[in-house]
Amino acid sequence: MRRWTILLIAAVSTLAVNCASDNSPPRAARSPNPTPTATPTWAGYPQPAEGLGEISITEFNDFIQEANPPWDTSPLRSAVEFVYGGPPQEALPFTTTVTQETSPEIGTEATVTITEEGLLDDAIAAVRFQLEFQREDDGTWRLTSAFKDQRCARGPQTEEFTVEPCP
Repeated sequence: MRRWTILLIAAVSTLAVNCASDNSPPRAARSPNPTPTATPTWAGYPQPAEGLGEISITEFNDFIQEANPPWDTSPLRSAVEFVYGGPPQEALPFTTTVTQETSPEIGTEATVTITEEGLLDDAIAAVRFQLEFQREDDGTWRLTSAFKDQRCARGPQTEEFTVEPCP
């Protein structure tokens, strides 16, 4: 038993000496993790007036101009920011479909449609956002129009999207 103890002490001592006499250059002191720069967040779109589906886009375009966010080079990502941007929210239990149409010949205009279905609202079956963008000379995209409407879950207009309130 004593023999094993002596061997263990000798091994630990040898290891300590070898580590202390390392010929590698000294390590630089670790710098503290840099504080991540927060991406500015969009506060959210203003609701359209009742019976009108047009959403004001001025504040969003001003936000893009001032904040220069990393997503302004994609109409699809810009559309998602316009509709869902802002402070994080609890996950919502509905299905979202996002489509983008861009003219392949010109490539300076894009339409993004976001449709939400399965809402926790017994009057509204679906909500749709139709967003139109135009590419700027610097490659960023600006919103040229935004429209919101819904399809009612009951009543006479259950097949068509409308800006009228659902019964």
